[in-house]
Amino acid sequence: MPLRFICLHIVMLIAMVAHCAEVLYPPQDWVSGTLPVMYITTHDSVPVISKDEYVDATYWIDPMGNDAAAVGGPLLQYPLQIKGRGNSTWNLEKKSYRIKLAEKTPLMGMDKNRHFVLLAEWCEGRGRLTWEIGFYVSRLMGLAWTPEHHPVELVLNGEYMGLYFLSEKIRVGKQRVNITQQADNETDPELITGGWLCENDNNSDSVQTLLIDRTSGRYLRTTIHDPEVLSPEQLNYIHNLVKDVDAAIYCKDKTSTEWEQYIDLDMLARFYLTNEVLYEIESFAGSCYWSKDRGEDTKIIFGPVWDFDQAGRHWGSQKFCYEQQVGDTFNGLRNHWIAEIAKYPRFQQRVRQLWTEFNDSAAATIEPHAREWVERLRAVHEKDVFRWYDQYQAPQDSNINIDIFDIDQGRDDFLNVIKEHSAWLDEQWSKPLPLIGDVNADGNIDSLDTGTLARHLLAMPVDSFNIVNANAYDDNVIDISDLVGTIRQVYLREHPDTILPYPTPLAYGQSDKSIDTRAKLQIKRITTNDDESVNATIVIAGDIDYTAMQLDLSIDNGRILSVTPHNCESHRMMMNHLDDSHSSARLLLWSDSLTSVPHHGGHMTINARIALNDHGVHSFTLNHAILAGSDMYPHCLAKASQAIALNGKNGDINNDGVIDVDDVNAIIYLIIYDQTDKDKHHSYADLTGEGNIDIDDVNQLIKIILAQ
Repeated sequence: MPLRFICLHIVMLIAMVAHCAEVLYPPQDWVSGTLPVMYITTHDSVPVISKDEYVDATYWIDPMGNDAAAVGGPLLQYPLQIKGRGNSTWNLEKKSYRIKLAEKTPLMGMDKNRHFVLLAEWCEGRGRLTWEIGFYVSRLMGLAWTPEHHPVELVLNGEYMGLYFLSEKIRVGKQRVNITQQADNETDPELITGGWLCENDNNSDSVQTLLIDRTSGRYLRTTIHDPEVLSPEQLNYIHNLVKDVDAAIYCKDKTSTEWEQYIDLDMLARFYLTNEVLYEIESFAGSCYWSKDRGEDTKIIFGPVWDFDQAGRHWGSQKFCYEQQVGDTFNGLRNHWIAEIAKYPRFQQRVRQLWTEFNDSAAATIEPHAREWVERLRAVHEKDVFRWYDQYQAPQDSNINIDIFDIDQGRDDFLNVIKEHSAWLDEQWSKPLPLIGDVNADGNIDSLDTGTLARHLLAMPVDSFNIVNANAYDDNVIDISDLVGTIRQVYLREHPDTILPYPTPLAYGQSDKSIDTRAKLQIKRITTNDDESVNATIVIAGDIDYTAMQLDLSIDNGRILSVTPHNCESHRMMMNHLDDSHSSARLLLWSDSLTSVPHHGGHMTINARIALNDHGVHSFTLNHAILAGSDMYPHCLAKASQAIALNGKNGDINNDGVIDVDDVNAIIYLIIYDQTDKDKHHSYADLTGEGNIDIDDVNQLIKIILAQ
């Protein structure tokens, strides 16, 4: 051993002997003698009352004959720091703690580290099983890393504290969340792509990015655990990442795989199934950890699992965990993302595959493992109950259910919940998956389905019609968008390697065709002044031919008030804000003549009027640009409401401001019944300009609708 360490230990020994001389340890009959005992003594025996400030302390571990290595002893204690941890649990009398060792140590045989947690798991009578079985199932499911934990008895400042679980803390590291660690305050665009250790959280934190949840209107809170101190570039990156993931998940087209570009589907399915098996109804509301390694192409990996306080409870009627209730609050409004992802057939299929594999073999090992775990804790459980209940509260207290202290009953209740829920899951997942696009329910997706759906939309009789399979966009409405989805399904199967003929409505930041490489876009520098707002200019130069143009813009820490194009004669324009804060906007430009517009040489300029929330440097960004050629008109008009500009020209037969399937019905009515008596909308119906209304006009109208 190096001389400096020998000297350090001698000094420490002298200090610890003096420090520990006055510490009174509890009588031996307090500890059960069946588990290792961890002794922690704070400096001057000060109490641990803060979650924010560490207290200096020393520790040693007596294995008590168990298969664990001793660490020090009464006269040779090692330094650590200790502070409180937890949110709602911190308000309980029995508290949890976070400890930081002075040196990396393999406590209880775990990998060497400085950071551990002492969990005061109570679980309200569920046999002390929730965390252990949660971690056990996580390993069976094959998550990338699952924290290890060991039961110990804790003595703090000479006072017996009962049963605790010494656990590995979730951190970035080779033996924990194994990603490339990112430096604090990093600004390099390549380095800030990872690694990230984040948590979908249900509590506020000092380092968070907030997004309005699309289903509840509440905040989707993303707590950033690593890096700990963020530069503006890092904060902007992680905010935009969460924003893009959110937009991709809420794509209406459930045949889309865009969200899989951001999230590892397989690991998400394993993470979800672990929580579903435990019936943990807050699994995606809080303590929902995920990481992303460095690189533009790396994906979000969900896990590790943590916090099973709500697992294995009797929740009444069986539902999927993300649909259950917590008190008077519908938990589905707080379980971010998972309820929407669960609608995607590809995710459903992977979950079913993993469930079958798990249910065929590993599931049967849960009960034996649970019973073994309970036996291991039985003696300590009784000591813990006496320490935290019998010693301070009268057994006749009518507000306390004595049964919750029966570890055998708690074990059986917990296992029964798991069994009943697993049986219900098995029933749900044994049902066939909906085959989106198989409108006529003949087991195939082909041109017959498009014909069946078209006839249904035109209120014509059909022999068979499956509403679930026809609802490709999962919006509880069968409309023209579902015909688009069905066409996509057919075309993907018949021509899997070709570009789809009809693009789906565009999600934010998504396109089927990037801007023409011949066009150059330049954003001029924003100059701040004393005014409330500033101007920013986009210059488009080059030779381009287009029918429509879409530009998605954003400003950090500000609002886009208006966008005005110049040198764009014979154009229509529409601007929509893309978020509630008005920090991003979409500008649509299309030719008034509905034909391809050449732009040769010169400059087309677009001025944006922007209000800044503060003075200083701001980033005005062109997030996305799309040019639509004449063969894909009008590719940029992603929503039916954006076709209002066509009103008064061609297509809006019923003059309701929207071009949709109702206009198809109206033009068919004109063809069949009203060839001679032309009303004021007749000119709108003659889309081909041939002077008469026939099936060619119907075809042209459907092309316009499909292209929206």
